[in-house]
Amino acid sequence: MRFVGIEAAAYGVTNLPKAKRFWTDFGLEERAAGTASAVFAATNGSRVILKRRSDPALPPAVEEGSTVRLISWGMETASDVEAVRERLADAGCLAEGPGVRTVDPAGFALEFVVSATRMPEVAPSPANAPQDINRVDARAGFYNRAEPLKIGHIVLNVPDAAAAAAFYREVLGFHLSDAYDNGSVFLRCAPRHSHHNLFLLQSPTGLAGLNHLAFAVRDIHEMFAGGQRMTNCGWKTAVGPGRHRISSCYFWYVHNPCGGFAEYFWDEDYLTEDWEPQLWTPGPEVFAEWMLPKGLPLRKSRSAR
Repeated sequence: MRFVGIEAAAYGVTNLPKAKRFWTDFGLEERAAGTASAVFAATNGSRVILKRRSDPALPPAVEEGSTVRLISWGMETASDVEAVRERLADAGCLAEGPGVRTVDPAGFALEFVVSATRMPEVAPSPANAPQDINRVDARAGFYNRAEPLKIGHIVLNVPDAAAAAAFYREVLGFHLSDAYDNGSVFLRCAPRHSHHNLFLLQSPTGLAGLNHLAFAVRDIHEMFAGGQRMTNCGWKTAVGPGRHRISSCYFWYVHNPCGGFAEYFWDEDYLTEDWEPQLWTPGPEVFAEWMLPKGLPLRKSRSAR
């Protein structure tokens, strides 16, 4: 079974106009819109789907209010999707209905589809270091907003991280990247992939819920520009900017009216079969090497150069 990554996240929301404004400001492209739904896409085509919370087509919610209702995982081919169907059927957890769907042990609905995402050829701004000069007789570029490249990962609060991890690893074949000693685990959907596509966070309340959906950007300058623009548009920073210790990436989290947070990130570790997972003890110094609690001071928007 060859996974590509997260194809889409479908939210059930209580305030559709506000949700649409959030993702527009966040930098996704609106692909479809109506009075009861909307679709937004990152550069590679991975999608955020918005529907009213009361929409009967959505799977049941794991928590009150706006939250994620369906997570779609992209596969390389139809044969890979069929292989998932067989694995789910053998495990007794293939859901009824259209397509290939299941519900994980925490109650989150999952869907498996042939991926339609395609990463375009994009390049970060050339950077200069004392031993590596890449920009000559030119100023660095500036961004006035972010345009995220792809959905990178999703983080779910789960009541039993061990049970959830066993499902993803044993049934779906996900790979362990790192873990906390409280049971929380970082998983990647393929042996060679970004550090994690899924983080199962042991819920401190014992309840399931969405923590955040994360989007990769081109470089650190775009990450800062995205966070600054969201601040200028009136959205509240949850935490950041900062830099994670475990996956090495820079981050900026924003409160998301669709549920949980939305994250910009850049410079995540890439792992292979040779990677050896580590066990960590949760704490502020493990969460981040450094971080600002509430963003940066406001600045006026400027045109990209």
